[in-house]
Amino acid sequence: YDPWDLHKIFNDSFNKTLATAPKDSPESAPWRPNVDISEDDKAIYFHAELPGVKKEDIKLEIHDGFLRLSGEKTYQAKKEGVKYYRLERSYGKFERSFQLPENVKGDNVQAAFKDGILDVTIPKPEPKKPSSIQIQ
Repeated sequence: YDPWDLHKIFNDSFNKTLATAPKDSPESAPWRPNVDISEDDKAIYFHAELPGVKKEDIKLEIHDGFLRLSGEKTYQAKKEGVKYYRLERSYGKFERSFQLPENVKGDNVQAAFKDGILDVTIPKPEPKKPSSIQIQ
């Protein structure tokens, strides 16, 4: 049991509620891309949905044990003479940070962006094997 997990769940839910709160204009609406995180024996995988974001507008970095994803989805101005009934898409700057396990380093990280999905693979280090000590 980790009491910080409950704290994290509360913060994530609260932040998600704020991210979907209605705003007066699309430019001012906060936007928070959805991210799936998984792992296997070899790596940790991040899959972020970034529809409408250009690759050059995405920044990805690892620093002090955190993976930081940031960028901006630019607002597409309304066209003159077009009547809009509903504007639901969110725009603006975004930032997500994810704590990495202690043993994970930023070496050999792979990232690919295709069809609005950013895939990040962070390899796990080989587990340390116990060394045998010969008794004399």
